[in-house]
Amino acid sequence: MKVYCQWVLYITAMLVFLRGARSKEEGVQTISRHRFIRVVPSSVEHVITLTTLEEAYGENKVIFLRSAGILDTPVDIVLNDHSFDSFTDDLKSADIPYIVENVEETLIEKIRKRRDVSVEDEFDHTRYHFYNEMIDWLRILEKRYENIASMFTIGRTFEGRDMYVMKITSNVRDENEKSGIWIEGGIHAREKISPATMVFIIQQLLEEYGNDDVVTELVDGLIWYILPVVNIDGYEFSMKPLENATTIRQFFKTEADVESEVWKALYWRKTRSVNEGTTCIGVDPNRNWDFKWEALRVNKDTNKTFCLISDPGLKPFSEVEIQNIAKFLMEHSYIDAYLSVHSYGQMIIFPWCWTKDNISDYEDLQNLSDKVSKAIESVNGTKYRSGPVPSLISTVTGCSCDWTYAVAGIKYSYGIELRDTGTYGFFLPEDQIEPTGIETLEGFKEIGKHLISRHSSRLDGYFFRKLYFLEQFALKIGHHSLIRW
Repeated sequence: MKVYCQWVLYITAMLVFLRGARSKEEGVQTISRHRFIRVVPSSVEHVITLTTLEEAYGENKVIFLRSAGILDTPVDIVLNDHSFDSFTDDLKSADIPYIVENVEETLIEKIRKRRDVSVEDEFDHTRYHFYNEMIDWLRILEKRYENIASMFTIGRTFEGRDMYVMKITSNVRDENEKSGIWIEGGIHAREKISPATMVFIIQQLLEEYGNDDVVTELVDGLIWYILPVVNIDGYEFSMKPLENATTIRQFFKTEADVESEVWKALYWRKTRSVNEGTTCIGVDPNRNWDFKWEALRVNKDTNKTFCLISDPGLKPFSEVEIQNIAKFLMEHSYIDAYLSVHSYGQMIIFPWCWTKDNISDYEDLQNLSDKVSKAIESVNGTKYRSGPVPSLISTVTGCSCDWTYAVAGIKYSYGIELRDTGTYGFFLPEDQIEPTGIETLEGFKEIGKHLISRHSSRLDGYFFRKLYFLEQFALKIGHHSLIRW
């Protein structure tokens, strides 16, 4: 620990020195274009240096698409011309190799203009859509498959948007005899493949009911709740720069050269809430859950954080979107699986997030995630890794699957990191939406079949355990109306 602290102090001192030296030489520069670089940390010292650099530069100058954590795992970074030379010099000083990537050559897939889907027309699954477009289409599907589909809202976002959930189940069996499965997408704004995959999977479940034996069994035997977008405000903010761009290439040749604020929006991760008493906008909704939550570098004098991209907020459950989901999950004790769909990395991850210790159900969750990985690979050959969060990403606190597992009592709590492994990152080409949706659904089928097979053998007292946690949760967030016993 002593060596670690000495290393952090050394790096910090060097950065302060370098920043001061350069500020006298560089003067005023103009923004021209942004560049991508990829770094693969191969030592603990590399990870510490990259973490320190991320904090020192801040998200206005440097955007880490993924923070450094696991050794030999790529870290993708976006830089503008203001910071490119100084940042890469810092990497060279720390003997950290990097690769400069050509963003125009890599990210050339289409981002098409919006179109009206308010009429009964087929949905275009070869492009990314704004939230209202997705909901308009889901309303059409709800009407078309009204015997098994129904939409409702679990509350509103900070900016007042309805959080719509699609419920899918049949009346072949009594709902009291069924397990529930909750699937959510878009908890992080920039992960655009996630909501797109949610809409595709909803449509597949509805269209294949009665045509595909497995889908029919899963709709008859389970109650599916699918929330296409958790962080709606952030998602809309992140999509805004692409509203009038016909292609990503056009965007990078025009908008990307105008101002860094456009890039900041494009890679936005957090919610859009206003944090009173700070200058920070938004909170990382996957660090805001009330289990092993930790404040992130809060200045006790000013009560301000560094406004980092993974800011957990000033208190747990500060974000209304997360409150809405937690409340719903606690009120529906029969939900036995929680799946939070992210990108990117091609991983199936599960608790714990906050420690490297294994959960008591480790073997069961690992075995099921291995089955899911094999099912996904069987479709297009896409390989997924699986394991606890620290083994594949890094140790974090306040994450959703820790809370759903430990507090809500949802044993099968997973995070799914969709395609790819970094070639396109958050700009996964739109022609991969359908293949991603098809293979992901095959993985979800494995989880559904597992829930049906074990439903009749659920432990006595499991329901009452959830009631206890619901009472504690209601008291904590002030929803006394939830307490009915």
